[in-house]
Amino acid sequence: MTEPGPQPPPLRVLLVEDIPDDAELVSRALREGGLAIEARVVASEAELLAALPAFAPEVVLSDWKLPGFSGEAAVAAAHAWDPAVPVILVSGTAGEDLVVKALHSGATDYVLKSHLETLLPAVRRALAEGAAGRERTRLAEALAASQAAMRGSLDAMSDPFIICTAERDPAGAIVDFRVDFANRAAAAFMHLAQGAVIGELMTRQMPYLRGARLIDAFR
Repeated sequence: MTEPGPQPPPLRVLLVEDIPDDAELVSRALREGGLAIEARVVASEAELLAALPAFAPEVVLSDWKLPGFSGEAAVAAAHAWDPAVPVILVSGTAGEDLVVKALHSGATDYVLKSHLETLLPAVRRALAEGAAGRERTRLAEALAASQAAMRGSLDAMSDPFIICTAERDPAGAIVDFRVDFANRAAAAFMHLAQGAVIGELMTRQMPYLRGARLIDAFR
């Protein structure tokens, strides 16, 4: 028989809850749903601020009404520590206005304590959205790094190099080209600063191109 693979580590869940029985019910709802968790409970703002860097939760579950502070403050504290950490408000208080206020505070979701069967799907959804967001950020950073490397290589060229986008008239005919990128050699060729070339029309910087009928060749 095939040996089972290593199990993933339990999900670190930080519970911001001043009622121990409610904290136990929330933890049980996740465990009974099949989610392995490592839970830590805090009941005050000071405990929350200490637990965030020490425990490094992967998700924060907070009551809305807490002694001395609120779920809104808990969301702000968690996002000040890590803007990407999902914070789900778990409250015994209902009401559309309260839900709207909670979500406007930056909470990922809002779950009623009387409907804890919706908590596990909310946690899984929040984690999936967080993972997707981190992947988008990673790809954007990788793209930016790649583009920076490409610009560096192009700037090192001794020959002029320009990337342009065609400008078209209402009929769709090409009437000009707008410069998206020009390397240092191209800017020097036009006797302009590199930044002054980007975004400009080619015929504005090099009007003799119209006389050379270069644009006509692309029509």
